[in-house]
Amino acid sequence: MGDQLSQACQRLWDSDHTRLTPGQDYAIDLQEGKRSSDNRDTASRPLFSFVSDSIWQRPTYRLFHALLDNYHREAGSAEHFTTQQQQEVDSFLTAVIDSAPMRFVHQELSRMDRANPDPHAFKQQLHQMWFSTYRRVVDNDSSGFEHVFVGETEEGHTKGFHNWVQFWLQERAGQVNYLGHLLPRRRGEGLEQTGPDERIVNIQFGWGGDIKPVSTMLVGTSPEFEMALYTLCFCAGQQENFVQLGPYHVKIRCYSIHSKYGNKIGSAFPELQSKTPGAHPPGGYVPAQPPGSQYPPQHAPAQQVDHQQPQSHAYGHPHSYAEAAGGQHQPQQQQQYSQGAYNQQQGQQQPYTQQPPYGYQQQQQQQQGLPADAAQQGCLGKLGSFLKSLLG
Repeated sequence: MGDQLSQACQRLWDSDHTRLTPGQDYAIDLQEGKRSSDNRDTASRPLFSFVSDSIWQRPTYRLFHALLDNYHREAGSAEHFTTQQQQEVDSFLTAVIDSAPMRFVHQELSRMDRANPDPHAFKQQLHQMWFSTYRRVVDNDSSGFEHVFVGETEEGHTKGFHNWVQFWLQERAGQVNYLGHLLPRRRGEGLEQTGPDERIVNIQFGWGGDIKPVSTMLVGTSPEFEMALYTLCFCAGQQENFVQLGPYHVKIRCYSIHSKYGNKIGSAFPELQSKTPGAHPPGGYVPAQPPGSQYPPQHAPAQQVDHQQPQSHAYGHPHSYAEAAGGQHQPQQQQQYSQGAYNQQQGQQQPYTQQPPYGYQQQQQQQQGLPADAAQQGCLGKLGSFLKSLLG
């Protein structure tokens, strides 16, 4: 049923009505392309030529930005949140829950018995997944949101930092140095040239003196879309999820922090596999004069990012969870997000006795007559191969 997850992600992509239009709302300057093995600085100019101030008129962007300065950059410093910061999280989640992308994901997960159909309960579930803290170096020093959207550093390495808004703000603040983009491969062909209307890019950059040699980033997409995409793959998919986003063939990786109150997101990020030849993302490039851009009022940019080692192939995020600390960071496996399990985690009566369904791909394996644990064995096999690669 991997195709069903991919189709759901494509519908989710089409629902992102507040994403930006290249050339009108922003412009990127990819400059010289290169292979992942090339560590030279091939970009003399920033990645973002401009981003329009009008994006701050979109509520979710403004509320998202308010969260970025709530975190310590260095892992190992426990997070303590003020009442105002907690209210900022609540306001952001309220807006996200009401957005088209997350409404679609809520509907899909409820249908699969992976989320409570009640919006308030689903909001609590999102808070547990994204904003509940866990231990990376010390207790309560990290969370899914901090790692994925804000970024953090640990022992000289940048980790997480998978969001273009944070990248742009950090670049404007002089904290990020764009080193160039990695050319994607077309299926069955050589390296494909990219243009200013790309929605997914492979890049290299430095952040606070540390180089991230391989990083894939969505560009111009809304905060609610990115959170909805990773939520869908985390709850309904597996560690590796091959999906279609517009013309892009993408692998979404998900890693889980296990908790008796509901699993938390350890990391989630895209890996660009290829692009359909001749296809163009929706909202083609419209040349425009940069109108200038400023930070939104009252919030300074946060100072965070993620480290992924280069692989021998073009787009790896190798050892992406060699970031594991103390064995807590586990590859994403089947989640226990049935409504009954969810209510049990919240101390409520269990109105459902149905066991949570397998993920899309595991459902397909069962329909083909494989034993009930075959899908789990397949996932564990992938985990074994992954760990072997880490150990050399």
